[in-house]
Amino acid sequence: MPSWMSRADFTIRLLSDIQAIFGAFATDKLFSRQLVEALTKMAERPWREIRRGSAINELWLAQQLGAFGIQSRTMRIEDSVGRGYYLEDFSDAFGRYLPKAA
Repeated sequence: MPSWMSRADFTIRLLSDIQAIFGAFATDKLFSRQLVEALTKMAERPWREIRRGSAINELWLAQQLGAFGIQSRTMRIEDSVGRGYYLEDFSDAFGRYLPKAA
C-alpha cells in the first residue's frame, strides 16, 4: 500500500475496482489471473507498482482478499479450469466497505 494511502482508502479502492471488473465482464466468476490482469490495466491505479515497484500477482491478490475471508476456489469457465473468485463471495465485503448505489 502506498504510504500516502490509508488502509481504508486502499480497501475501498481494491474492492471498488474488483466490483467494476466483475461488472465489465458481466459474469459471476473470474479466474484470479483475469482479475490481476484487469487490475493492472487500470490507468491511474496503484496496482501496476504497488509491490515495491512491481505489479500485483495472484498471490498478492489472494493475501489481500484473505483479510476479508474471501478465498479463491477451483472453477471451470468454459473449457478452462483454474483458481478464481465468485462474485457472491464478495457480497459481504462489498456491502460493508462500498457505498450503496442510490
